[in-house]
Amino acid sequence: MTTAAILDLRLPRLAPRTRLYHVPPIGIGTPLVEGLAGYMMRLAEAHSVTTSALVTDELLPLMKPRGLETRPAANWLADHGPHFNGTDVRAQLAVEALMLLTGRQDLAALTLLPWARAVAPYGLLRLRKPARVWCTACYADLLTRGEPIYEPLLWSIAVVSVCPQHRIRLNDHCPHAECGRPLPAIAAAARPGHCSWCRRPLYCQPRERVGDDGSTVEGSWDLWVAQQLGDLVAATAAPRVLSALRSGVPTLDAFIRARCGGGPGASGEFAGLADLHRNYICRWRKGHVLPTIDVLLRVCHHLDVSLVQFLTGETAGLTATTRPVPPARPQRRRPRTLSVPDIEQFRQNLEIALAETPSPPLSANAAARRLGCTSATLARLHPEAYRSAIERYRSWRTQQSEARVAQLAADIRRIMAQLDAADIYPAAKRVRPLLPYPIHPRNNQFNRLRHQFLLELGWSLGGTRLTAS
Repeated sequence: MTTAAILDLRLPRLAPRTRLYHVPPIGIGTPLVEGLAGYMMRLAEAHSVTTSALVTDELLPLMKPRGLETRPAANWLADHGPHFNGTDVRAQLAVEALMLLTGRQDLAALTLLPWARAVAPYGLLRLRKPARVWCTACYADLLTRGEPIYEPLLWSIAVVSVCPQHRIRLNDHCPHAECGRPLPAIAAAARPGHCSWCRRPLYCQPRERVGDDGSTVEGSWDLWVAQQLGDLVAATAAPRVLSALRSGVPTLDAFIRARCGGGPGASGEFAGLADLHRNYICRWRKGHVLPTIDVLLRVCHHLDVSLVQFLTGETAGLTATTRPVPPARPQRRRPRTLSVPDIEQFRQNLEIALAETPSPPLSANAAARRLGCTSATLARLHPEAYRSAIERYRSWRTQQSEARVAQLAADIRRIMAQLDAADIYPAAKRVRPLLPYPIHPRNNQFNRLRHQFLLELGWSLGGTRLTAS
């Protein structure tokens, strides 16, 4: 055999070049798969830039080719960044942009986009502070094994408050006493496993441990919820499950027929058993709405089935009695009905509360809280007092606002008169530091009053005198 036949001297076929590194995601097909927002943090860290620089310079030109108009990119990241892990168009655009930048074709598995046709987006993600939570034991395990620290997708789901792997509560505030702040889902200087405010690591001692024996009702329900959602996150990575994922209507209809029959009142009867509104069940069965994740969990708990089985329609073996009984679900609080003596006592307490003259006066909500009820109950039982409290508090707020404007006008006039007497143009940057309280440069009242006093003092807005001093 010749040497030419043994050696292949042809150049190897190179993969196409990409704008960013071909960083592989972590944990695809497992309950702790990495989230897309955390993947962007790791991607920015791999390129030695901040997350805001990566999003502003690389991601936004592809997601917003026509620009952000006059909106700063930092504001856009704060408002839309938490939705990168979700099911709407922002997650889809972020996935497509990162696929072009990195060449990865599996980034959709880092979001909840596979759930888009099965779960309603309302209440699915953590969008308010604290939007970022973490498990300190997971961070510790990753450090022990020498693996990169990352943010699992499961932690971004709103109803998850327990780590299903270590059975501990998820932290939601920086553990360092000097900081202690809640963290946004994604920030300009965000890094996996680090506080976006003080930049220090988040892996400290874990908080309380959930009882393994299910003795704590709240903890056992939260643990069951985390396990169900973790199984669904892991299962949606399989093409078979992804193609079968639906809103659960066929499974729901099958159980309603099996347990409540097929008559006209079966849907309402099932709604009462599952502690749901009958109109919601009817609209869900007709395909008018998608169920929220909370409703899905409550229905699955009532039917004693897993979330994966319910959404994929796997009805085989669902009636088996060998499964362990799921933990008890916390009952929703029912509004307390008031008897006739309670209403009379309520009116007496209301008259006493409104007879007082505190400063500031009681608002309708404050009066309701003092009476131990809601403002809706106050408006229903005593509408005259409710309207009177609203008008009195609104009048007090108007007086306070007028007093603040009058004080601001007096302070601006005094400072501008002093600068004018020294033949110095009273510019905004000279007036603001002399005020006895901070004022924003874009405060409309401040700018309007300063322009008015400039004309009174004989100055133009450009800094020249209109009249001789």
